[in-house]
Amino acid sequence: MNRPLKKFRAGQVSCALWENEIVVNGREMTMLKATFERRYKDKEGNWQSSQSFSRNEIPLVKWCLDKAFEAMIEEQSGDSISVEEEVIESGGQGRLCVEPGSPAACSVSPTAPGYWDHTG
Repeated sequence: MNRPLKKFRAGQVSCALWENEIVVNGREMTMLKATFERRYKDKEGNWQSSQSFSRNEIPLVKWCLDKAFEAMIEEQSGDSISVEEEVIESGGQGRLCVEPGSPAACSVSPTAPGYWDHTG
């Protein structure tokens, strides 16, 4: 079984980053994907996993998600492959995407209401 590239944990919630080999426009590339789980013990005391989270676990998921995103950006910045920006019109708001088809790598255009920028 493959091992995750990185793991993040907050309480009973954890996130793992995985490398996935994909082909884009005839080129092989590595894409990072994140999985999340919550570990708990059942009535018999056996460890189980779940991908559902309670209200109190959501902040833990958010922390893991932020750490996973930071790690993905750090890994991506080390790649020698340049990534092109693509402008996508969505509901009248322009979105600037670092990686086409990757909503995690998009930000709303500075001219759009509710502008935000993931680059800090």
